[in-house]
Amino acid sequence: MLIYYANLITTTVLNYSSKLIENKYVKRILQIIAIAIPSIIAGIRYNVGTDFNSYVEWFNMFLTLPLDFSKLNIGYNILIKIIQLFTSNPQLLFLVEAIIINTLIFLFIKDNTSRYELGYFLFFALYFYYSSLNITRQWIAIAISLYSLKYAFDAKIWKFLATVLVGMSFHITSVIMIPVYFLFKIKLKKKSIIILTICILTFIIVMNTFGVYIATKLELPQKYIDYLKFDSSLDSGGYAYLIFTAVTLFAIWKNYSKYIEKNEYGEHQIKVLIITFIVTALSINSMIFNRLQLYFIPMLMVCIPNIVNTISERKKQKAVIVAIILIGTIYMTRSLLINGGEPLPYTTIFCK
Repeated sequence: MLIYYANLITTTVLNYSSKLIENKYVKRILQIIAIAIPSIIAGIRYNVGTDFNSYVEWFNMFLTLPLDFSKLNIGYNILIKIIQLFTSNPQLLFLVEAIIINTLIFLFIKDNTSRYELGYFLFFALYFYYSSLNITRQWIAIAISLYSLKYAFDAKIWKFLATVLVGMSFHITSVIMIPVYFLFKIKLKKKSIIILTICILTFIIVMNTFGVYIATKLELPQKYIDYLKFDSSLDSGGYAYLIFTAVTLFAIWKNYSKYIEKNEYGEHQIKVLIITFIVTALSINSMIFNRLQLYFIPMLMVCIPNIVNTISERKKQKAVIVAIILIGTIYMTRSLLINGGEPLPYTTIFCK
C-alpha cells in the first residue's frame, strides 16, 4: 500500500503548493504533475483491478475486428482503435484511460471549489481513484458526466447533452445525468425538496420495475436481471457513503446561507447532494443503484471543501481540515484492507 500513500501525499502537497505560488506557469506545472503521478501509477499497473484482464481481452479483440457503429460503447471502441494506430500493446490503453479520468476529475473539482487540493485528496481518500482501477470504462463516463455539470449549472443544455452523449458512448449508465439537468430549474425550498424527493423516488421505482420487466422479456442472463432488482441478500454496498452524504448535508444546512453566498453553484451542488443521498440509500440493497450512485457521490469532493469555506475562524478551519484528512486517510486505509475491486497487491508491467 506504500505506493498509494506516497501517491496521496505527493499529489496533495503538489496541489497545495500550487495554491501558494502566484506564477501561473509554475502553478500549472505543479497541477499537471499532480495529475500525471496518479495517472502513471494507474497506467503502468499490471493485473491490478478485477476487470484488468477483461480490458486486455477487449483491446486484443479489436486488433482484428472493425468498428461497428451500431453497437453500444462506440466511444470506448474508437478510443481503442486510436490507440492501436500507435501500438498493439494494451498497456497504453490503461495510461490513456487514467489521464482522461484524472484530468477531468481535477477540472471538475477545480471548477467547483477553491480548495481543490482538499477535493483532489478526497478523490483518493473516498476510494474513487481505486474504484477507477477496476471499473475503468464506467469511470471515464463518470468523469465526463461530472465535467458536463459545468454546462448544466450554466443552463447550456446543448453543450451539456453533447457531453453526456460522449459519456454514454463509453457507458450507457451516463443517461442518468440527463434528467438531472431539469432538476436544476427547481428552486431549493422545503416544499420543492419534498416534491423533488418524491419525483426522484417515483422515477427510480418505475425505472427499476420496468428495467426488470424488459430484461426478463428480452431473456437476458439472470445475473443482469438480478442486477436490476432490490434484494437485501445482494449486499451490494455499505453505509459509509450514506453517512458521509448525510453528515455533509447536515453541515451545509447549518450554514446554508453562507454556503450559497460563497459558492456560485452552491444551490445546484446541494441538489446533486440530495439526489446522492436518495440514490445511495437505495444502493445498499441494489446493484444497479450501487453503480449509479458513482455519478453523484463525487459531489462530496467539492461540497466538503466548500463547507470549510463557510467557517470564519481560522483555528476552527484548520481543525476541520485536519479532521477531514484524518477521517479520509482512515477510511481509505480501511477500504484498501477490504480490497474492493482488488487494487492490491499493486504490481507493474516491470514486474511481470
